[in-house]
Amino acid sequence: MRPKFVFLDEVQKLDNWAEQVKRVYDLTDIKFFVTGSESLFVKKTSKESLGGRIFEFKISPLTFGEYLSFKGVSPHGLRSEDMDRLLEHYMATGGFPELVDEDDAFFIRKYLREGIIEKALFREIPGRFRIEDPSLLERIFNIITDNPGLQIDKNTLARELGVFRTTVSKYLFYLESSFLVKSLYNYSRNASTSEKKLKKYYPTFSCLGIGSKNDPSYVGKVVETVCVLKADAKFFWRTPQKDEVDIVLTDPLRPIEVKYRERPDAKGVLKFQREFNVSSGLVITKNLEKKETTISYVPFVKWLLQ
Repeated sequence: MRPKFVFLDEVQKLDNWAEQVKRVYDLTDIKFFVTGSESLFVKKTSKESLGGRIFEFKISPLTFGEYLSFKGVSPHGLRSEDMDRLLEHYMATGGFPELVDEDDAFFIRKYLREGIIEKALFREIPGRFRIEDPSLLERIFNIITDNPGLQIDKNTLARELGVFRTTVSKYLFYLESSFLVKSLYNYSRNASTSEKKLKKYYPTFSCLGIGSKNDPSYVGKVVETVCVLKADAKFFWRTPQKDEVDIVLTDPLRPIEVKYRERPDAKGVLKFQREFNVSSGLVITKNLEKKETTISYVPFVKWLLQ
C-alpha cells in the first residue's frame, strides 16, 4: 500500500495543530509535511509536542542559480550587462520567490519591511517571548542590516541603546531564533576561545532592497552577506592587529575573502594561510579571475553559480 501524505501550509493559523497531527500520525500511516511562515512559532510548537516524530528542514531564500531558474533564464550566453542587471535585482529582492518578477523598488521595499521584517519583529517574536520593547528589537535589527558583517560588542551596544547587556543578548538570540540574522564566530583552533570572542552578525537575506544601492561600500557589504549565506559560513577570522578573512570554511580548512572591487588584494588570506598552514585560499572579486600560486581569484557571479 502506497504511503499517504498530508501537506499543511501556514500551519500556525490552525489551533492546536501539533496535537492534532500527533494524534493522526500515531494512529495511522499518514505522513505530514508541515510548513509555516512564522518559523519561530512552528519550530517551538513542534519541538514541544512532536518530539521524536519530526525531521526539521530549513528552507532558505533562493540562491542566484535558483533565482535564474525561476526567471526562466540560462546564465550561459548572457551578456555581461544583462547578468549585472539580474544580479542587482536578485540582491534587491532578497531571494524571495514571490519577488522574482517584481520590478517596483517601492513595492519590494514595502514587502520586505512589512511582509518579512515587521511581521517577525512585532508579531512573531513578541508572540513567543516576553518582549518589553519591540521597537528596540527593530533598532538592533536595523543596525545589523545597515552594517552587514558588524562585529558586535554587547556591552558597547547596550550603552549606546541605554539598556542592559542581558537585554541585548536576549534580543540578539531572538533575532537568530527567528532566522532574521545569523552570527559567525571568530575562528580559532580552540573552540572555547572562539566562543569568547566578538561575533559578526549578518541578515539572513540579501538586504540591498532596503539599503542604499548608490553607496558602493554598502553594495560591497551586501555582496559579502550573499557570500556568507551561500557558503553557509560559521566562522570568520580577525586578529587584534585587524588582519581579517570574511569566511573560514573548516572541512577542509580554507579562507575566503570577499573583495568586490576592481583591484582586490589577498593580504588577509595570505596571513591566514601562514598562521594555520593552509595550502589554498580564495578571493571573491568583482571581475578579476586568475590563479596565483596558492590563491584563486574568482568573480562573484561565477562563484555564485558554481
